Amino acid sequence: PLQPPPHHPQLPSFPPRRSSDLIASEASHGGFAPETRVQLDVLVALREEFDRVSSERLVSGSGLENIYWALGQIHGLKLPKLSAREIFSAAQESDEHGLEAVTLFFEVLGQFAGNYALALSANDGVYIAGGIVPRYPELFLNSRFRSGFESKGRHRAIMERIPTQLIVHPQPGLLGASYVAQEMAT
Repeated sequence: PLQPPPHHPQLPSFPPRRSSDLIASEASHGGFAPETRVQLDVLVALREEFDRVSSERLVSGSGLENIYWALGQIHGLKLPKLSAREIFSAAQESDEHGLEAVTLFFEVLGQFAGNYALALSANDGVYIAGGIVPRYPELFLNSRFRSGFESKGRHRAIMERIPTQLIVHPQPGLLGASYVAQEMAT
């Protein structure tokens, strides 16, 4: 079995992570790992368009557009080119193609967020922000995000205990910067 490395005095030691630490990254540019047959079919369709399919190709505004396009290809339909906003509007109006794309979008977003939380041991929680999800809180809260987040096989029990929160503040970056400035001043 693997053993922890011996203490090396020449290596810097890092303080333990605080529960308030934020970790910014570009993790969504890691490869997309489909977990269902539909997701695999979406990956195959997107590979016709892109040499490499990262999670970002699915969990962003343009990602929703890619999902919508790919689902049209899978179903043999020539769907109109819609923006993410138009796809969300279609879903809110119960359009079957818009609803299918948004449903898959939130499921894949949950899977990605869960993978990231598991990799980082984000036991204190995961906060969802950005330009898309906060605009559609009802769709998000009634989505398969949580099931995608928790679907981690033998680690499901761990994932079920990790809270997820939707940030709805209109300026979360400024709010966070204000908090950090106050902390630094004390």
